[in-house]
Amino acid sequence: MKMQLAIGDRVRCIDPNPTPPGRPARGFGRALVGKTATVVGFGAFGGITVQVDGWEHTVVVSRREIGKL
Repeated sequence: MKMQLAIGDRVRCIDPNPTPPGRPARGFGRALVGKTATVVGFGAFGGITVQVDGWEHTVVVSRREIGKL
C-alpha cells in the first residue's frame, strides 16, 4: 500500500538500508535517521522536501526514507 502524503504532514526519517547485525554502522547519510519533520513540498522526480525540526534549512528525501507519523 502506498503512503499518502500532503503538505503539512508530519513524518519521521528512517533508514531504508539498515546495517546488518555484526557489521559496523555506516555513518554517511544517517544524520536524519530518527528525526521528525514536516512535509513542505514535492519535487519533479519523487523527491519530498521536508523541514526537519530544529534545522533552519530544508532537505529533499525519497519516499523510502520517511515514515508517516
